[in-house]
Amino acid sequence: MPAKIVAVKQEFALPSDTRVSALRDAAECKNLGLLLDKYQPWCLCMFENGQVKWDLCFQYKVENRRRRTVVNKYAQSGEAKGYWINWQSQNEATDSNKQLRPNDRFDEDLFKQFKARYDNIYPRNRLFGLQSQTRLVIGSGTKGTLEMGITLHHHYGFPYIPGSALKGLTRTYGIYKIAEILGVPNIPGEAILELKGKKRKQPTPLQILDMLLEMPLEGTPSDDEYQKQLKAMRSVFEDQLKNNPLTQSDGKAISYSLEKFLDLDEVKEFRAIFGTMGRAGEIVFYDSIPDEIKDIIIVEIMTPHFVDYFKNNELPQEDQQPKPLTYLAFKEGIVFKFWLDYRNKHKADTNLFQTAKDWLKLGLRQFGIGGKTSSGMGRF
Repeated sequence: MPAKIVAVKQEFALPSDTRVSALRDAAECKNLGLLLDKYQPWCLCMFENGQVKWDLCFQYKVENRRRRTVVNKYAQSGEAKGYWINWQSQNEATDSNKQLRPNDRFDEDLFKQFKARYDNIYPRNRLFGLQSQTRLVIGSGTKGTLEMGITLHHHYGFPYIPGSALKGLTRTYGIYKIAEILGVPNIPGEAILELKGKKRKQPTPLQILDMLLEMPLEGTPSDDEYQKQLKAMRSVFEDQLKNNPLTQSDGKAISYSLEKFLDLDEVKEFRAIFGTMGRAGEIVFYDSIPDEIKDIIIVEIMTPHFVDYFKNNELPQEDQQPKPLTYLAFKEGIVFKFWLDYRNKHKADTNLFQTAKDWLKLGLRQFGIGGKTSSGMGRF
């Protein structure tokens, strides 16, 4: 029999003075980020065997229509998180103020001012919008007591896509495009696992290409430092990439020389857009914000079927209990605005800007952004 839970009503795991403020203001708080970070309904739980710990708890009513009875139950930990996040639960919560109601936690007037400032700062010809085709999970890997996070503005709690994530996606698309031109293969997962298991870990061809693209090569050919950099780059290109058996495993030996590689328009654009170890990139990627925030948050569920296998290294057998995990995501059909700009306004290169914009669009459409893209999420 599981130990009986007795929850002492503490409401929040916070210092006493902060807890008083939380009890007063949490029900009306309009900052979703603050609620997820600080105002979760944690209680001090005591068990029949004498154990005491803080845990996420939630009391709810279950109605048995056949017997016409109502029973009060306590949800704990993962189950409690589900009740707290999913305000549309079929069971009735005993205290509605403890339910998150995430779409009620945005100040729409404040967001309009926030968006107007963005619209006024960035030139219109460098702004474009795209609509999400699937649900979007941004920031799922961030640490927190809810296990799966969500990216929200630090001060206002509004949802957004970080510019660093957009730059990373665009850079990945550019690497794959150059790899396709050169015939550099994206080796299968089994080969990658084999490489990781070796004593001398060997990078994959795509990792070597990534390394090449960011190696410095500054100055003029007459400079000694330039020749040193060129020699180091030649070593990586020829010894590691061109003569790599993994690169030639599909019969596509790279026929390019280092000079021809560096002369490729895509390579020149890539190094200019994203920079190298010795120079910053020419294009800046800014945070992307939604066009509106009305009803933007939805509740998603992921159900691992082999919990013991992932936690305790046991065999993935069918008798293990599935464990649904509830988390927040952005719904599909939302228009996000994207801004790119030149780092140096006096040396603005419109062709470079257009290439970065095209690569970002294609990356958003073909790869997706955020978490669970392999399941089709994050596509625009």
